[in-house]
Amino acid sequence: MTAAGMITAGAAAPGAAAAEEPRIDLKVLVVDNGDSTVKAVTAQLKSTGVPYTTVDMSDSGRPTITAAFLSDTVSGRPRAKFQGVVRPNEAPFGAGSAEQTALETYERTYGIPQVDAYTWAHPGVGLDYTEGSWLGRHS
Repeated sequence: MTAAGMITAGAAAPGAAAAEEPRIDLKVLVVDNGDSTVKAVTAQLKSTGVPYTTVDMSDSGRPTITAAFLSDTVSGRPRAKFQGVVRPNEAPFGAGSAEQTALETYERTYGIPQVDAYTWAHPGVGLDYTEGSWLGRHS
């Protein structure tokens, strides 16, 4: 019973090391497609002094978004290079693309929040489509 109680309580085996908390750099990644909504968020980051790195999607020489671009290891400790991600929309690289998958995996792995500079109500963002008389009508 005692051994079962220790396992249930989560006691670690002698000599086992706890997983090290990742280091998260205080910088925001901005994925920029040139839209005014991304420019507005970037202007706010700049005016409040938040450090950020911009990846210009129209630049053919831009870095590719990969796991290595987003994170690495420093002195044996995992490091997330960005504390947040600003995207022009929910899937700037295309759903299922390697870059989109790398970005989503990074956000999940490190608990990194994202801001979509523009999106609309649809199932891809966890919302239902707008229905009925409210669609496109203003009072």
